[in-house]
Parts: sequence; C-alpha cells; structure tokens
Amino acid sequence: MPSRKINNATHGFYLANILKKKYYYCGTEWEDVERTLREDLGIGAARPAHDSVTDIEIC
Repeated sequence: MPSRKINNATHGFYLANILKKKYYYCGTEWEDVERTLREDLGIGAARPAHDSVTDIEIC
C-alpha cells in the first residue's frame, strides 16, 4: 500500500476530524494549536489577562 502524506508531510502539529476526514495544519508551536482551535475552529476561550493569583490585587 502506498504511503499517504498530509500537507506534503510538513512538520508540526495537526488536528484531525476523523468523522469528516478533514485535517488541519496548526503550525510548529503549541501556541499555534491554541490559535487554530480558538480562531479557526471556534473551540475554547482566550486566556485571561492574568495567569496567576499574584497578579490579582486584593483591596
């Protein structure tokens, strides 16, 4: 059986919808995957402006 390549075997992260047989190339960094999920596929939420409790000022 001949081998099949997705996106000319470009290195990086891919997401797959196996029910629809669609593949999404995201990029080479994890942040690229997060962006693809949020912006292109509408999945997930943006990160909050502060990532830790120390950034919150308590009055």
